[in-house]
Amino acid sequence: MGLGALIGDVMIASAAALGLSALSQLMADYRFPIRLVGGIVLIAFGLRLLTAMPRETAPEGRESGLTGNAGAAGQALLPTISNPGAILGVAAVFGGFGAVVGGLETLVQVAAVILGIAAVGLAWWLGLARVIATIHHRLDAKRLRFINQTAGAVLVVFGAGLLVSLGRVLGA
Repeated sequence: MGLGALIGDVMIASAAALGLSALSQLMADYRFPIRLVGGIVLIAFGLRLLTAMPRETAPEGRESGLTGNAGAAGQALLPTISNPGAILGVAAVFGGFGAVVGGLETLVQVAAVILGIAAVGLAWWLGLARVIATIHHRLDAKRLRFINQTAGAVLVVFGAGLLVSLGRVLGA
């Protein structure tokens, strides 16, 4: 999951760092379908987490290593790149960055910023994985279910917020 979110963040940061105003305009022009799809995807993932029965071991016949979980990266990519919060957050970071240093003028500067964002995202996911590896023995089915339900509820609320915001998009 973390890999998909990281790839999505890097894609958004790359677009912002390269100053792709056409992409920004395209996203503005299609904000209704982006929010609609993003809201539906977040709600679907949230409902899946709310109803999922956690397992303390990998399902029978499924690997739990890198190749067995490769699909999880794809599952996290779509919500990340369709999340207006992530897009606006990166835009705000680049807007502030541009105000402080005057913008990115060379491809080396652009690459450095993108690699920096990728490094921070990678550090976050590696740190999170380390914390889970440290405490996983304390995570029984009951605690995992609580974590799933909490995360699922948060995703459903954010997805519903995106769908509610569609009224403002239509009114604009």
